[in-house]
Formats: sequence, structure tokens, C-alpha cells
Amino acid sequence: MLYCRAPTICVAAAMLAGCGGSQPPIGATGAMPQTSGLAAHADRGKSWMLPEAKNEALLYVPDSAKTVQVFAYRTGKMVGTLTNFALPAGACTDHDGDVYITDAELYDIVEYAHGGTQPIATLSENYFQHPVVCSIDPATGNLAVGNGSNYYNGYPSVAVYQGARGTPAIIWIPSMFLLFGCGYDSTGDIFVDGETSLLALEFGEIPKGTFTFGEIVVNQTIGDPGTLQWDGENVALEGYAGGTSAIYRIDGASGDVVGTVALNGSMRVGQFWIQGKKIIAPESNYGNGDVLYWKYPSGSGPIRTIRDSSFPAGATVSIEPK
Repeated sequence: MLYCRAPTICVAAAMLAGCGGSQPPIGATGAMPQTSGLAAHADRGKSWMLPEAKNEALLYVPDSAKTVQVFAYRTGKMVGTLTNFALPAGACTDHDGDVYITDAELYDIVEYAHGGTQPIATLSENYFQHPVVCSIDPATGNLAVGNGSNYYNGYPSVAVYQGARGTPAIIWIPSMFLLFGCGYDSTGDIFVDGETSLLALEFGEIPKGTFTFGEIVVNQTIGDPGTLQWDGENVALEGYAGGTSAIYRIDGASGDVVGTVALNGSMRVGQFWIQGKKIIAPESNYGNGDVLYWKYPSGSGPIRTIRDSSFPAGATVSIEPK
């Protein structure tokens, strides 16, 4: 069953949102032009990657064209395309630079090495699950996958794979109607957000070592919530306010909103990624194919725009090998 939340994004019973733990900051980027040229797409039938890609930081962008576009993180140059997806929904990266792509239609999580064109591992969930988001625990390498819905009991869930391998533990979240985001913090807790059947924000955590979701009441109304990510100090949760996207920084212990980051220049972003002092997100509103960079946590206007002729759904950054 497909659920269409935004005009250009259809997902398996959940918005194409994403999650993931941020990586260590990438070195200084030098001058960054405002806009890079329109990406020229190669043959979508075959994965490809320029040789230079293996030696630089890469931005991976799942899109509705059933591909994952790969750009040089610092310059915005298109350097590759990964294919053979049905509905690539979200992406996350571990500290080795391996990239994980969730496919909500094929029920798979596919892992690629940095700059690689062939999967190095595939985790196949059963047809009850629709994996749309993912996150890696920086301490253990465990993989958390957020499932938007299932055909078994209708509940969203989080699947936890020990060491990103094997059979997962499933944590059901019956209080949620839709799941949008999940992300590990620095101590192994998993924060999750979504909406109830009444379209109210449902936010909480799965504490480290447990298999139960506990609700956390947020002290501020967040309209039309989206994806989330741990930013090193707080939970960064995207919402919609005043005609633009915004990031609400939430204290994970108290639920208090401690700051708001305006993402001016975007009406609605998909799965974002925090990389050091930048935030990268696709514009998912009305078919706009831009991927935007902002300073974080200062926000305001974008500092870079990558043009992509497809409909991007998410973003993650893989650092280059040392």
C-alpha cells in the first residue's frame, strides 16, 4: 500500500524520511560556489562511478528515479549513480564510510563501500516491513532501521541489527500511525518520531539495551514533523513552520525545544544529514530537484545548491578513506 504525503513523494505507508548519526567533521572545503550545474545523468541501467570518487568525500542522494545519485561533497560534481532499486527511501553512513540504502519496495537495506558500485551486503526484511530510514550506532556499529508500516499488524517498527548483520530484533511502536525518523545518539539510545492517527507528533526513545519505545512529551507544538538526527548534543527534528522547513533542536532528556534552525530557501525538505557544521537536505516539495546545504546550527539561507533533475528523497555523506 502506498501512502502519498507530499505531491512528489510516494512511500510505503510513510513519508520518505531518514535518519542517521553524524560523522566526524570533514576538513575545510575552501570556497564553495552557490550553485553547481545541472547533473548530467548517465545510463540508469548500470551503476557507475568515476575513479576519483574513491579518494574524496561523497554525498549520496536516493531519488524517486529508482537510483542513488552520488556527488562530490565539496564541489557538487556528479561522480556516480547506483541502480537496481525500486524505491530508495533513506540513507545512512558508518564511520568506515560504508553507505546503507533502504529500499521500501524491495524490503532491503543495501550496503556499499565508499565509492563502490556493487553491494557488499544486503539485509532482506520480510514482506511485512517497509524499511524507510536507518542509523548506525557509532559505538557498536549496530544498525537501526525504521519501518514505516507492515502488513502484519499495521504498526511501524524499528529493527535493530547487531553489527549491521544477521536477524534483527523488532521493536513495535503501536502508538504511531506513521514513522518518519530514527537516529542513534552518542550513548546508544535510539530516538524515533512519527505521527499518531490524529496527526499529532509522537516522539520518544528506545533506551540502550532495551526493546521498548518510551514517549517523550515535547514542550512545543511542531507542525508536520519529518525526519530526525542526533546532532552531537540534541535531537534535530525537522518540521514545517511559516512556509519553510525548520530544524527543532530538542533536549532528549526533557523534551524541551532548546533552539530552532531556519532552513530558508526550502519549502519542505526530505531526509537531511548533518555533517560537521553543515546540514544537507533535498528539497522534496513540488518536484524541485535541488539538494541544499546550510550552515548548522545557524541556518538561514542556503550556502550551496546542487541541481538534480530527479526527485531526491534523502542525503548522507561518506568521508574519504584516510
